[in-house]
Amino acid sequence: MKPLRIFLLILLLLHVSHASDMFQALIDQHKYQECYDKALLNNTFDDASTQMYLSQCADKIGHTNMAIAALERVLFLEPDNVDALLSLTQIYHRLELEEQKSIVSDSLDRYQLTPEQRTRLNTLSAKKEEELSQFSATVALSAGYNTNLNILPTPEIIESAYMSFYTALSYVHEITEKGAWFLSSNLEYLHKSNESAHYFDIDYGALNAGVGYKFKRATLVLPVYYRRLAYLDQDLAQEYGLAPKLDISISKRFILSLNAVAGKREFTASPYSEGNFEMIGGGLGGLWLFGKDFLYLKGAYNHYSPTQAQPSLFTAKGNYLVATGGTYNVSTTISSSLRYLYRVNDFSNPFIAATERYDHNHALKLSLQYKLGLHWKCVASYENGANFSNYDDAAYRKHVSELSLQYDY
Repeated sequence: MKPLRIFLLILLLLHVSHASDMFQALIDQHKYQECYDKALLNNTFDDASTQMYLSQCADKIGHTNMAIAALERVLFLEPDNVDALLSLTQIYHRLELEEQKSIVSDSLDRYQLTPEQRTRLNTLSAKKEEELSQFSATVALSAGYNTNLNILPTPEIIESAYMSFYTALSYVHEITEKGAWFLSSNLEYLHKSNESAHYFDIDYGALNAGVGYKFKRATLVLPVYYRRLAYLDQDLAQEYGLAPKLDISISKRFILSLNAVAGKREFTASPYSEGNFEMIGGGLGGLWLFGKDFLYLKGAYNHYSPTQAQPSLFTAKGNYLVATGGTYNVSTTISSSLRYLYRVNDFSNPFIAATERYDHNHALKLSLQYKLGLHWKCVASYENGANFSNYDDAAYRKHVSELSLQYDY
């Protein structure tokens, strides 16, 4: 009997595959009534793919109740089917069934959506008077301990407890009258105060703003950015430039990201001003979605060129970066994340005769999150970092433990 069952299963799979191709061909030809009739005759109520096609055709020819029923059957078979949830949200939105729409859209986790799906959901989930705009914010208060604050090229090890405040604001405005264009802006601020080493306190701010365009399966953003850093007990540096990014939805579970950067950093205080530089670079990455979890892998290269006639040592360099990581939801309230970063700096100028400096930097970070409610969560993290260098003063090791209370809006 076992070979017979396998044979029947193969026949069923081939039948479903052939039917899917037929339904898609009819939709592409706008033959919605014929597609609807054949989907009903196909009578595969236990096949989510056929029910999705049935809902599309039913909705196109005005059989809204049948479209809703088909989508509900899909969600009975596949509760995490993102396309079915989005389609059902869209129908509820059109029928002005706000309560039903809210229930369905709230079941979607935005981080697992493709850029196209996220844009659709944000538009459908918004109130009518706000549907052109999207706003989000994060605020975090943290306390931690760092076993080596000093990552400067000196052999001194300095450790300290610290407190930090971080906030990030994001705003996107859709320009519907211009088609798929939108405006995007992001603001970040970090203040970090060390208990016993205030020389290494940090104030950091970053702003980027630009215009974007949504294609059918991709999103392009063209922002300018500005960053300011107060560090080493002074207003240390500013940086500005362009940082375009392109996200492409290759499939429902894979997003390809391409990014580039062209900028300039200026140190505002002597003697660091001799280290001013321009940089140019780019990167490539991938994001794999697995339900509510994801994995990512990215690589980048940046080239730094001095802008001063007499630059300081180690200003010119090439920077290679590889980063990977992901998340795992242990339960509805507990999740974990892991990140690993590997960076190689290849310096152009030797620190002694005929000896070029090479740095290999490793950073591994593990985080655990516990949800305290709809917006609040507690985050515990541990980071292990090390820089290996043939320039002895640049080598270091560090361990950072941190506990945060975070609010997401």
